[in-house]
Amino acid sequence: MDESSTDEAGLSQVASDSRSIIVDSTPPVKSGRAGSVAAWLARRELWLLALATPLLLFAGPWSPLGLGLILLAWLARGLSTRRLTAPTGLEAPLALLTLAGLVGCAVAPDLARSQAALGRLLLGLAWFYGLANLPPGATWLRRLSWLWLAAGAGLLLLALTGADWQNSRLMPLPIYALIPRWSWNVQTGALANVRGVGMALAMLIPLLLALALWGRGRALRLSALALAALQTAMLLLTQSLQGALGLALGSALLLLLWRRWTALPLLALAGVALGAASALDPRALALTALDVQNAAGIGVVLRLDIWSRALAMLADMPLTGIGLDSYLILQSQFYPGHLLGPEIHAHSLALQLALELGVAGLLGFVWLLIAFAAALFKALRRAPQPEERALLAGAAAGVASLLGAGLIDSMWTLKPALLFWLLLGSGALAARAVAQRTAGARLALAPRWQAAVGAAIAVLWLALALSPGLWPTNLGLLQAHRALLASRAAGMPDAGRLAPARDLLLAAEAQTPGDPQVLDTLASLHAWLGEDAASLAALRQRLAMDGRAPMARYAPWVDWRRRLLGEAAPAPADDLIKVYSQWMTRYPERAEGYLRVALVRQWLKGDRAQAAAVVQQGLVNGAQPAGLLTYALEQLRP
Repeated sequence: MDESSTDEAGLSQVASDSRSIIVDSTPPVKSGRAGSVAAWLARRELWLLALATPLLLFAGPWSPLGLGLILLAWLARGLSTRRLTAPTGLEAPLALLTLAGLVGCAVAPDLARSQAALGRLLLGLAWFYGLANLPPGATWLRRLSWLWLAAGAGLLLLALTGADWQNSRLMPLPIYALIPRWSWNVQTGALANVRGVGMALAMLIPLLLALALWGRGRALRLSALALAALQTAMLLLTQSLQGALGLALGSALLLLLWRRWTALPLLALAGVALGAASALDPRALALTALDVQNAAGIGVVLRLDIWSRALAMLADMPLTGIGLDSYLILQSQFYPGHLLGPEIHAHSLALQLALELGVAGLLGFVWLLIAFAAALFKALRRAPQPEERALLAGAAAGVASLLGAGLIDSMWTLKPALLFWLLLGSGALAARAVAQRTAGARLALAPRWQAAVGAAIAVLWLALALSPGLWPTNLGLLQAHRALLASRAAGMPDAGRLAPARDLLLAAEAQTPGDPQVLDTLASLHAWLGEDAASLAALRQRLAMDGRAPMARYAPWVDWRRRLLGEAAPAPADDLIKVYSQWMTRYPERAEGYLRVALVRQWLKGDRAQAAAVVQQGLVNGAQPAGLLTYALEQLRP
């Protein structure tokens, strides 16, 4: 039979199975107490997950229903198959990630935001296990390939109608004005960020290319190739450097999996790129990268600012993390950057994971990637069938694209991050198919290595937890953030929450003095508790630390640019006024901002009149707590 006849037969089978394409998703149901209802639901697990997806991606009062559908799917699978899941070799790192997610939800300052983020994490886990537990045969692998094509077409449609294409790009092009703006995006917030769209496309394109290379049947391969071309064109329209970087890494891995000899042209291409870069003037390149007036420079500088604040948060709260989806709140409320307005995430996948899940959660994610890579590459060495190879290679390249884009941005808090879990589940199913066909050969990371990795993570976390002063600092700041946010929102102190946080941070400061964030937070806690003298003392201590080299702490790129230009650095007091004044201007409702500037003018500049004028400005603007400003003004009078 020729290939065209095979294609027609394959298309006929797909068409005949169109109504049941996400039915029969579990192994044959055992008779007994499970009952026919559980068996019927188990065969329709992906339908249940499809219904739960919008309920959890777009969080609201309906989100518990989405969690209920996931629980129902798991119960049905357990009753009908006598097991919760088929072994994938990823259970241990996934359990650690789930535990870290629960901790991140518990410690977050905004419960509603953290619950929505936890719902997205649980949805991703549910999709992973839903796909990984499909029957590992050729029929379902072929169906899954077509489902990925449908998902790719759906992403194109969502991006076209849901992304904010009118937002400014690096290069304004007339074509953006031709794309209609749909109101539903404003209402739901779906895919509004075109850079997020670019990163999502970068994850899908390698999988589509893998289907074009190894998919069974000409119709599937040509459809995948055409869709990959359309998605690449849309990726170019997004002007997403993050997506381009991710796609480059994912495509390079895909080429290596296709033909090993492609390593040579890839190395040659990298050599040409390095040669071209070396021909550039490094000083001019550095000046451009650090120039906030330049479109490329502002992207670099803002990322340095974002990463600086993320690292400061992580240094203070590594044991638990700051809480799920909490970067926006903590950055704007407690860790203001030199130039930053409110930022939604850390613009780095590794930093975002560490912030949301703690150091243990970040290590758990690395563990997950290692175990996933071990399963995929072992399966690829066992002569997989075309459908298996397409999904194995496509999943590996798609995850590599996520990691590539994650070097300068993060999709973790965005809705398209669900694609990561879909890739993970597809790769796990293909690995199970290879294992089943090769007489149950073990493809997962060996149990002794799993145990060793888990033990190493536990030892590292315990060693970190035993560091002097770190535990009270971590817990004290978490409590302080919640207490201060509540007090600022209500305009009145809650002593029952403020006082315990103050006591924890006082203990942390006694054990390891010199943390500027602890001092600043203590100043705010003292101020809201009416302990004005103690608040001023804490601010003076922070001033003494910051005044030595303020730009080195908050904006080192400013010093770098000055050195490149040969400019003399101004007095530290002038730099400190510049930093503190920006914080005061961006957040005029906070009394501490005025006090920081006033103390610099009084202590470092010797200008009590200007210091008093700044404090008076805070009182006029209604900054809170007003008692701190009134006390400071009295101290400044002759």
